[in-house]
Amino acid sequence: MAISILEKADYAMVFSAQAVNESNRVSGAADEMMRSSVALNSVTSGSNKDHVKTITELKNSSDRLVQVTQDLTVSGKEALFWGISIVGGEDDPKSMMKGQTKDAVYKQVSEFVNSYNGMLTSAAKSENIKVRSVVADMQRMTVANEDGLASVGVKVGKDNKLSVSDQTLKEAQIETLKKRFDDMAPYVNGIQTEASLINMYAKEDAAKTGGMYAQNARYNNVYASSGYMFDNMF
Repeated sequence: MAISILEKADYAMVFSAQAVNESNRVSGAADEMMRSSVALNSVTSGSNKDHVKTITELKNSSDRLVQVTQDLTVSGKEALFWGISIVGGEDDPKSMMKGQTKDAVYKQVSEFVNSYNGMLTSAAKSENIKVRSVVADMQRMTVANEDGLASVGVKVGKDNKLSVSDQTLKEAQIETLKKRFDDMAPYVNGIQTEASLINMYAKEDAAKTGGMYAQNARYNNVYASSGYMFDNMF
């Protein structure tokens, strides 16, 4: 049966309307995907920034603790107590210190306390199980050496943080401090090892986070391209 011109026009109008509706539907779906992608990216971006900040703080604080412990155990003329000569006991007037002064010792002890506490604060924010495990070992090591630390003017608090006892450092003979620090060398070396491990784990996390950023960028580009293709289909 022949189709009249008016019927053809009606068919064309219906088809056109359907095409427009389909175009709007697809375009709307693409827009919704883009909005969801932007929202997701916004949340993820904020989370990633916090994650990167935590990792950076941990990396820097652990690196600092490694350096401070190295300074405490270094030998030769760079040693903390270089130049001390003990002759006949700490009260012997011939005993003398050619290198460091007690102020320098106090400064070095304070550096250790501050860097130790700083790393604990940074590690508390980490979600890395390996980091938390090493921190737990480090804290147990510190508690086990509480008496030795007290002998060089360092107190261990209930929160596992350290503090400096000015009185102990000021009243102790410099030769006595040297001997006490020598006795504490295994502990300081142990803390250095633990801090090095944490620093390594922080660097590993930093590398993984860099890969996540690249993946998110590719994800967003795919959706952006999809939206462009949908818009140009009709």
